[in-house]
Amino acid sequence: MIKQIFHRIGNFLELETAQINQNELRKEIETGVRFKGANLWILIFAIGIASLGLHTNSTAVIIGAMLISPLMGPINGMGFALATWDLELLRISFRNYLFAVGVSLLTSTLFFGLIPESFQQSEILARTTPGIYDVLIALTGGFAGIIALSHKSLGNVIPGVAIATALMPPLCTAGFGLAHAEPKYFLGAFYLFTINSVFIALATVFAGRIVKLQPASSLDERTRKRLLQLIWVVSISVFLPSIFLGFHFYQSEKNQQKLEQFVKHYKSYKNNFILEGTLNQHAKKIELVLAGEQLSVDDSLELINGLRQIGLEENQLHIQYGWKSKSSSNQVENLSQLLEEKSQKINALETELKNLQRNDFTNLGEELKQLQPAIQQVYFANESPHSDTIPIPKMLVIETKFKLKEPEKERISNWIKIRLKQNETSCVFILTKN
Repeated sequence: MIKQIFHRIGNFLELETAQINQNELRKEIETGVRFKGANLWILIFAIGIASLGLHTNSTAVIIGAMLISPLMGPINGMGFALATWDLELLRISFRNYLFAVGVSLLTSTLFFGLIPESFQQSEILARTTPGIYDVLIALTGGFAGIIALSHKSLGNVIPGVAIATALMPPLCTAGFGLAHAEPKYFLGAFYLFTINSVFIALATVFAGRIVKLQPASSLDERTRKRLLQLIWVVSISVFLPSIFLGFHFYQSEKNQQKLEQFVKHYKSYKNNFILEGTLNQHAKKIELVLAGEQLSVDDSLELINGLRQIGLEENQLHIQYGWKSKSSSNQVENLSQLLEEKSQKINALETELKNLQRNDFTNLGEELKQLQPAIQQVYFANESPHSDTIPIPKMLVIETKFKLKEPEKERISNWIKIRLKQNETSCVFILTKN
């Protein structure tokens, strides 16, 4: 019973069925290895598309570039050559791999060097922090790629492998680093590309053993051992830094999340508002940008104690008031000038309107006195000559010699609304104190 179960599982996992002939597979891989004619032009255009995608921060454009990129060719060629001990194909693949890398770096460097206003977009930054997960992606992608190549009906897997392993964007990001003299971007992106290249090739070697590729030549034992040693030395040398970088990236993300929680907790603090909080991992410095009153020493110590409680005590706290960057300060200054100019224009218009209204209400008062001799003075509530008057908008105060009856008051109020064309204007009748 157990044997039958394992036999059924083995049938599901068996890889030899429908496997392509090894000679045909070698010819197909060798075709994709060489960069001349159409293959070379496709590489150049793919680099251009990927660079445009990074420049415009467009994920869709970057994916399109990865789909048409022929960079997988020489990498699969090196893996296949090592799996079959094919030294001739290994030399051809490695030579074309170096050529493709050189052309890609040159094209992307020229692109980012010539294009105006090239910024550090999020798609560029995402290719500068490789880690151990990139190793795992390259390995699994390499396995899928060679198994698809070695079987007749699985050709549609290759585009997916090209997208998952992302060979083209890191090379373009490395070109961005060269064009802008940014060693950090160049080294980080080129290391990511190296991880993908090495571990796709390594996965191809392992997968070649699984699908039982036959040796293309009979190498002596000594040469085989030297090649195996070279494979392991290169793989381990590339793998080890990814552990350190992956751990560093994990710590950075964790500390950044802690800082975000801290900023959220102290968003409104002691008549202040935290505009921004940034963490510089390398300099071990936290900078808070506050708007409001300057903090006392005790308040600053309380913030430091808050950082200590969430495990960020090893970072120095720097507090800055107002806007952080020069560009932001300039923008605020320009906005302030515009607001001041508009405010001056508004004040001038209000003064002009006020004068017109005052003249209009002077005439209105004279007309009302003719209409009702008991009226002595008419004015806006907020222009009352009496110091104890509370300013009320849209209210007209009418002082009279004697108390008017309600029908008379209503008649005067309706006349004023018609005269001013303002139905919302209300009238207050005040008896003059003798």
